[in-house]
Amino acid sequence: MAELPEKVRTFVAIYPSSTVLSHLESAQTRLQSLIAPEAVRWTKPEQIHLTLQFLGYVKRDLLGLFQSALEYVSAEIHGFQIRAETIGCFPNNRRPRVVWAGLAGELESLQTLKRKLDTAFVELDYEPEERKFHPHFTIGRVADLKTSDARRLAKEILKFESAQFGEWQVREIHLMQSVLSPKGAKYHVLKTFLLKTP
Repeated sequence: MAELPEKVRTFVAIYPSSTVLSHLESAQTRLQSLIAPEAVRWTKPEQIHLTLQFLGYVKRDLLGLFQSALEYVSAEIHGFQIRAETIGCFPNNRRPRVVWAGLAGELESLQTLKRKLDTAFVELDYEPEERKFHPHFTIGRVADLKTSDARRLAKEILKFESAQFGEWQVREIHLMQSVLSPKGAKYHVLKTFLLKTP
């Protein structure tokens, strides 16, 4: 039997509903049809998620501590409504590196969840990112985008400024494992944590 790695590449995530994923996949297909196949690496619909925290490589024997922290925080936060809407690019539409779908709704609850996780994980020697938290779904990463394709992509993305991809109730968060391979990352749920119910 193969020996388990000493460290596990992990992150904490929220996943959208199947309806939202279906709408996002349609948007991806529309954008993809306008540019060269190799121009953007589109996120597989089943892998689209909101990263609350990327923890990096965590020692396997410490995973239980992170799970306990997640259990504690999730029991303090009520479930909340969130919706996916609009599409944009980081750093901007003219020089796209990442294609994203925006999030709206009860973002105050989402920000509270994020802050509480930061606080809980600091006690485990995790250092939160200094960048401000901008909730979004990454739906594509630019690989080899020619100028003509970039113009077409930017023009089409403007048509999604008022797009609505659906709303759902966030009831759980997940501790995920990310396994890297030449074919890309594969995600596995290590444990799911239910948020507080009314």
